[in-house]
Amino acid sequence: MRSAQSLPELAPTLEVTVHCGDLDALAATWEALVDPQHPGAAFRSWAWLSAWWKSFSAGREPFVLIASDGGTPVGLLPLCAERSPLGGRRLVFMGEGIVGSDYLGVVGRAADAERLARAFAERLAREPYDELSLDGILAGDPLLPA
Repeated sequence: MRSAQSLPELAPTLEVTVHCGDLDALAATWEALVDPQHPGAAFRSWAWLSAWWKSFSAGREPFVLIASDGGTPVGLLPLCAERSPLGGRRLVFMGEGIVGSDYLGVVGRAADAERLARAFAERLAREPYDELSLDGILAGDPLLPA
């Protein structure tokens, strides 16, 4: 029989919530979570995406997933909801489209990337939408297999 000390330690479960309100409320948390070493850091930043939102949010609603570990935010996934061409609900990255944003995706530390991707994918699997567009995501991003 194995003792509790010999069992492998499980990674703590992340709590994922949806923020559909004012994006300005997330500014400080958002900027603290951006990994400056990520090739898409500029396009995942609060400055870039809040400016994009102010210019291109007509007909869209914010849908930002926030992952917390013990009540402390450790990552976010900036999405928004819009109507698809066929009238359904479509989730897309904030920043996608003709403005040239690249490497969109999860905002968080590189060390947490896989854990965040799994938590966000699990949450998205429970959301009612007809389409999920990941246009602009970096090839090899952990969110794709998750």
